[in-house]
Order: sequence, then C-alpha cells, then structure tokens
Amino acid sequence: MMDHLPMDTNQLRVEALRRLMGDLSQIDFAEKYDLNASYISQLLTGARSFGERAARNMERKIGLVDGVLSRPAMPGESGQESNVVAAFQPDRYRRYPVISEVQAGEWTDIIEQFHPGDAEEWQGSPKDAGDFGFWLRVTNDSMTSSSGKSFPEGMLVLVNPTLDVMPGNFVVAKLTDSNKATFKQYIEDASGKYLKPLNPSYRMIPINGNCRFVGRVVEAKWADL
Repeated sequence: MMDHLPMDTNQLRVEALRRLMGDLSQIDFAEKYDLNASYISQLLTGARSFGERAARNMERKIGLVDGVLSRPAMPGESGQESNVVAAFQPDRYRRYPVISEVQAGEWTDIIEQFHPGDAEEWQGSPKDAGDFGFWLRVTNDSMTSSSGKSFPEGMLVLVNPTLDVMPGNFVVAKLTDSNKATFKQYIEDASGKYLKPLNPSYRMIPINGNCRFVGRVVEAKWADL
C-alpha cells in the first residue's frame, strides 16, 4: 500500500483556507472578512503563493491565532469541525494595514490592488476607518506638543480616506513636490489655508493648489505588543 506524501506548507495553508471557508463561496467569504475575492481565488488556485507573510497577515486580519493556517487537519476534521474554525477568535477590532509614507501618498492609486499579504503589519481598532482605512506611523517630532494633543514619533495614526476634511481636523496629505504623505492639522484663517505642525519649531505649510488630502485621522495609539 502506497503511503500518502505529506503536503508542503503552501498546500497546507490552501487546505486550511478551504476548511475555514466551508460552504461559503469565495465572494461570500471575502465579504464576510473584508478580503478581496480575487486574492482568495489566486491563493486557492496557486496563482499566488500562500507564503509565511501572507498567511500571518490573513490570520491577523480575520482574527485567527497566529500559525493556525499552517497546521495540518486532524483525522476526521472537516468544515465546522476544523481546528482552524476552533481556533477562530472573534475580534471586536477591525484590522487595518500599517503602510509607509510613500504608500500613503500613492494610496488612491494602489488601494484596489492592496491585499493582506502586501503589508507586514496590521493593527486593530474599534474605530471605523472605512473599507480602505490604514495606519501611518509618525516619523518625526513635527506633531509633538508640550501641551494639548500630541503625536510623538513612533505613534500610529488611523486614517479614513472617505471622510470629508474640515478645518481643525488632523489629516494626512500629499504635497505635489513630494512623493511622501505628511501628517498635519488642517487649519484656515483670514490669511489662507495651511497644514499646521503642532511643534512650533516647524513652519506651517501654505495650501495653494499644491496639496491633496489622502484622508482624515480618526484615532491615534501606540502599536499593540
């Protein structure tokens, strides 16, 4: 009698994903967990590699214990009896990718092609940042203040690209002469419109057709451990 050859890790993840999907279609599964149906199809058919980073990011996005997609099924497991389903932990937080300043500046162009495996880090939030929300890490002390609101270097800000921007809002914006997005407070006064840093050591940036708002900041926090 011929022994069954062990599946490689990539195939283990594909089979675990199939068990997790159960009777759901790819479209229904994608909608349930806020994933891209085309991306799911590519993983299942082998058109896209189901590597370590993609597996961990998918687990975190849909609320699975790290590593569970790489575990083989136990004898007799299927569908709702799967160890994948048993390891599911309902997550009251919605997860969003942590992206770079360059990615944030290009967000409206890359947003539709962005998949769970494309970000190395995801962070959760009880805030609703929309279907295309993202986290941005503060990279300098321009938004650090000695009084009132302060966003020190290293803090994460959650951005909702679908909200209208009003004076006084904290925003992520892209200037036409830079390939990076910047995090500032949007203000208006009698002299015009500006992107204002909270640190008085930095100058205000006048807005005169040289700026595009990427989104409005709806939360700030330190990264989860």
